[in-house]
Amino acid sequence: MPKKIIILDRVGEPSDVAYRVAFWLTVPSTRYAFYVKPAGMNPDGSPIPFKSAWKDATEADNQDLRDGKVLEVIETYTLPAGVTLAQVQTFLQNKFTEKQDWLNSINPYVRYGSYWDGTSWTAGGVS
Repeated sequence: MPKKIIILDRVGEPSDVAYRVAFWLTVPSTRYAFYVKPAGMNPDGSPIPFKSAWKDATEADNQDLRDGKVLEVIETYTLPAGVTLAQVQTFLQNKFTEKQDWLNSINPYVRYGSYWDGTSWTAGGVS
């Protein structure tokens, strides 16, 4: 089963309950092209492929991220002192659900490619 939430590290002082977290959101298939991660470039011009912030991501994981099938969102959360591991997990699951619902519902590409040819409009859009 693909990963959805990955705790990357604890940040701040040891008494703080702050975590940096990666969320792997599933991109709707009609929008993959808009989430593709292009390669960076080395000084010599050779490509540097995009990689997850999680060092243990597999090549298949990284390829899904590069192909726009998965969107990696990195955020940091500070929780109240004394919070239990179960509470952290529940909090993060709720955040994941909010983020996945947002990605599914927001569509800035609904009119993408619509154009006017000087006479009439042709509708475009991505569902």
